[in-house]
Order: sequence, then structure tokens, then C-alpha cells
Amino acid sequence: MTRRRAIALIFGVLFVVFVIAAAATLFVVRDRLIAAVDEDLKNSVETTATFLETTGITPEEAAELDIEFSERAIVVVDGRTPTFVVTAGTSTDPLPLPDVSASAIVARVGEPFHADAVEGDLQYRVISTELPDGSYLAVAQPLDAMQSALRALAQALFFALLLVFATLGVIFWLLLRASMRPYNAMVETAGAIADGHLERRVPTEVGDPLLDELAESLNSMLDRIETSFEEKELAEERLRQFVADASHELRTPLTSISGYSELYLSGAATEADEVQTQMTRINGEAARLGRMVDDLLALARLDERRTAPRGPVDLAVIVAEAAADHRAAHPDAALVDRVGDTGVAVVDGDRDALRQIVINVLANTVHHTPAGTPVEVSVGADDGSAWVRVSDEGPGMDAETAAHVFDRFYRADKGRARARGNSGLGLSIVSAIVADHGGTIDVESAPGQGTTFTIRLTRLP
Repeated sequence: MTRRRAIALIFGVLFVVFVIAAAATLFVVRDRLIAAVDEDLKNSVETTATFLETTGITPEEAAELDIEFSERAIVVVDGRTPTFVVTAGTSTDPLPLPDVSASAIVARVGEPFHADAVEGDLQYRVISTELPDGSYLAVAQPLDAMQSALRALAQALFFALLLVFATLGVIFWLLLRASMRPYNAMVETAGAIADGHLERRVPTEVGDPLLDELAESLNSMLDRIETSFEEKELAEERLRQFVADASHELRTPLTSISGYSELYLSGAATEADEVQTQMTRINGEAARLGRMVDDLLALARLDERRTAPRGPVDLAVIVAEAAADHRAAHPDAALVDRVGDTGVAVVDGDRDALRQIVINVLANTVHHTPAGTPVEVSVGADDGSAWVRVSDEGPGMDAETAAHVFDRFYRADKGRARARGNSGLGLSIVSAIVADHGGTIDVESAPGQGTTFTIRLTRLP
């Protein structure tokens, strides 16, 4: 409901209540005044009857009396014709006579009743009594004074209504202005946020518990919205950087393939050894390109969170398998595996993805350590978590390199990594798989002190 409708409703209700109260007041006052007039009429008719009886004045004689002013009209009925003895008002300007019949006077003895004037809007209040000689006496009181008083009262109530409504209007306006100030602040804040000022917040502690709670809820929502926008901007920036890096990385093997193929097609290489070298380089770059595309597809699937079927996986078993595969692929690797007993480090996960973690971390030691560098991979469990640790005694990394080691396409030694066919995505895939399994991966390294990767996953009971 808008403020205007609320004010209109309040004033409408107040108007109806005031009109009802004013009408009730007018009716009560009118009844009281009529009751007072009736009481005066009773006294007057009794006094007049006593006067006529004691003085013996006939109606004809009473009519000839010189009365300059009479508050009431006096009527005598002797037979069927009423005789007006005294007319209300002054002798020079009498009031219109009451329109009363003899039958009404006779029928309503002692019972006050209303009668209109023979002309105009004047009304009378009439009461009658029976005289000892069998005739009837009626006294009529004009109600112009009472009606004037009622009109004055109605006007006073009307002006009081205007005054009350004007006062209430000012009070309501001030109260609404004060009460709407927090809402106006919320509207103003919302407008500022719509214009891009995401740092704005709704004022709190305005004195109303409900408004304070609403403001806190809105501020919490705005915090989440601002965080979402920041994350969105960061994601878009990462995406732009990822596309740029991927384009650059894909261009390198494609350039090599294109260059060697053009060299071969131009006929520059005629010797068998030269042709063999060119074809070998083209094949190697194509394989490198294929590995990079596979890694990109793997990251895309992980970003889409396509969850593969999961079940209990013994980390000791998959580490032993990955270590055996690593030795087969790199016979000169000085790898030691300490897997311990099976059945201890069992987690819920995707077996192939978890095996890929170990393979990628071990492959990273090959790319970033000299040949023959001792490497140790171990498995264990403690405090409800299972862990895999891969340590090498290579050159290590500084703090800045360690902070970016899981970034996509990040390589501390770009030249040597390309020469060995590294795509720059291996550890990014490891981080994504670990996060998808609800685990953590940490790196500890320092220049000249080797590097240790520790992967922790929730262990099944």
C-alpha cells in the first residue's frame, strides 16, 4: 500500500468516525433542548390555565389585551374552532401562526407535539390541557431559537472538523516523513547501487527493530551481490587470460608443425636424415598439441563439474600403480614409493581422476627437476583424512612461484618446460580435481630445498 492510499484510508476512517460522532452529538443536544422546551411548555400551560380560571377572562377578552411581545402563542378551543388568543412575537411583527387543528389539540392533551407554521420554515412545539369549562387551552413555543442553536453547533462541529483534519494532516505528514526516512534511505541506496555504486549500504540502527533487521538483511544480500560481481569480474578476467594463454600455447606447436611441413614441401630437405628429423619434429609437436588439447578438455569438464561415478578408492593402490607407470615412462627417475598398508587411506571418489592427480604431480617433478633427482611419494591417514605426499630434492621454488604454481599455463622455467613438452596445465588439473573431491592441496618449497606437495581428502570410516 502506498503512502497516499494509507493516508487517504486513515483520513477516510477518521472522517466517518467524526461525522457519526457529530451527528450523535446533534441528536443528543436536540433531544435535550426539546425536553427543556417541553418542560417550559408544561409550566406555561398550567400557569395560563390558572390565570384564565382565576381572572374569569374569556378568550375574546384575552384576545383584546395589548401585549407588545409574547414568547409563545396561546390558542383556546371552544367547540370545533381554535381561537388564537396571543400570537408569538411582537405586536408589530408577529411570527407566523402554528398550523394546529382543534382535533389535534383535543386528542393530544398533555402530550407535546410538533407543528409547522402556516407559512415559512418555522416550527412549533405545542402542548394542550383541558379547562374546567370544557374548553381546551394550547400553548405553542416557536423553535427558531433552538434551531439557530443547532445550526450554530453544526457549524462549530464543521469548523472543528476542518481544524482537527488540518492538525492531524500536519502531524501525520511529520510522522510519515520521520518514519519514511529509513525507507527513503533504502530507496536512495538501491538507486545508487543500480547506478553501479556497489559499495553503498543501507543505514542500520534506525530505532525500529524490524527496519534494523531488514537493513541488515539487505546489507548481507548486497555483500553477497558485490562479492558475486567481483567473482564474476575475476572469472571473466581469468577466462580472458586463459583464452589468451591457450591461444599462445597452441600457436607454438602449430607454428613448428607448419614450419617443418613447409620446409619439407619446398624441397629444401632432400637427404633422408633431414627428412627423418623434420618428420620426427612434426610428430613430436603434434603429440604435444594433442596432450595440450586433452588437458584443456579435462579442465573444461572439471569446470562444468560433470561428476563421474564415485566409490571407495584406496589411495595406496592407485599411488602404487601411478608410481609403477612413472618408472616405466621414466626409467632414469629416482622414485621411491612408501604406500604402507592398503585399506588405511580409503576415500570416496573417482578412481581415474585420483590416479590422474598422482600421475600429474609425479610428471611435474620430471619437468622441473634435473634428471636423477630423488623423489618420494607416500600415503597415510590421520584425524579423519587421507593424504598423499610427493617430495623431491630439486631446486625448489621461491614464494612468488609457489603462490602461482596451480595457475593455468603458469611455468617458472618456460623455456625448459616447453622443451620437455609440458603444457602448463598439469597442476591446474590436479587442483581442480582435488577441489571437486572436497579436498585440499598444499605446496611447501624454498630455493635449494626441494618441493613437497600434500593432498588431503576426507577418509571413509
